[in-house]
Amino acid sequence: MPVEWSEELELGCPEIDGDHREILDLLNRVQEAVEKGETGRCAALLTALVGFAKRHFAREEEILAEVDYPKLEAHAATHRELLNQIWALLGTCSKAAGGGGKDLCLERVQAFIDADILGSDQAFKTHLQAHKAARCAGDGAE
Repeated sequence: MPVEWSEELELGCPEIDGDHREILDLLNRVQEAVEKGETGRCAALLTALVGFAKRHFAREEEILAEVDYPKLEAHAATHRELLNQIWALLGTCSKAAGGGGKDLCLERVQAFIDADILGSDQAFKTHLQAHKAARCAGDGAE
């Protein structure tokens, strides 16, 4: 089931929020590819997600450094673990799109969403808003 962007997910930083929208879009497209059994498309989307996630994580960590986020080191470690999970997801979902393990793949896609956008990133929301980064200046709208 696709995850829809909502105001609850916004962190108040257009750069990060825009990245999160793109990540959700990619993950929703991965889910669709798995459900349709499109192995090649699934693999291509997950490969694109790895590249995008690397750039997003680097941007996010730069912004968190700018606002002196006290748990930055732990957050960066979470990012490294999430990248490992995407690589594992690539193997799982490629197999699932080919016929086996579809439910496991879809569960892992949801777990990634829960871990990053709904989990670790929501943990720094208050700090980010209290210590507004120059890169996050503006009204939060894109």
